[in-house]
Amino acid sequence: MDNRQYHEAVKFYSEFLKTQPKNVEALNGLAEGQHRSGDPMTAILTYKKSLSLLSNQPDVWISMGNIHYYHKLYSEAELSYRKSANLDPTNPQVHNNLGSVLKEQNKFDQAIRHFEKAFELDSQYALAGRNLGDIYLRQGNGTAAVKWMKTAVQLDPDNNVNLHAKAYLYIGFSRYELGQYQK
Repeated sequence: MDNRQYHEAVKFYSEFLKTQPKNVEALNGLAEGQHRSGDPMTAILTYKKSLSLLSNQPDVWISMGNIHYYHKLYSEAELSYRKSANLDPTNPQVHNNLGSVLKEQNKFDQAIRHFEKAFELDSQYALAGRNLGDIYLRQGNGTAAVKWMKTAVQLDPDNNVNLHAKAYLYIGFSRYELGQYQK
């Protein structure tokens, strides 16, 4: 959808909610439209209204967390992702997102646990593997970084996001061959 279509969605949901103000699906649609049309903070308020009517919405908590994360409101994002994880502990995406926000706050050990949980829940989740590689690289653990970057690249070799993973992987193998890393 282009921006204009999101504005139209906001108008539609706003009208609909005049007659059904407690319709959770409409509130969530409005919030998504608000966010996509460039009004993320109003979207947060709309999501909160939806959650006040029905708090058991793990995807809504993820959406709020994503908005907070994008705007570098990391503690708020962490809270949203934790609520989602409590509601749906089997969702690999929420564990990956929670790991990402913890990584941004330099809570590396917690971040690693959530990235590992995401990968445990979905062993094909290349992004969780790449995130583990990134965090181990930040910590200076080249062996683990290379292992996880390699996993990410093997799982999704054509993904452009993994281009830097491939570069780290090549650097890591070079260092391994020089004896700088252990198996």
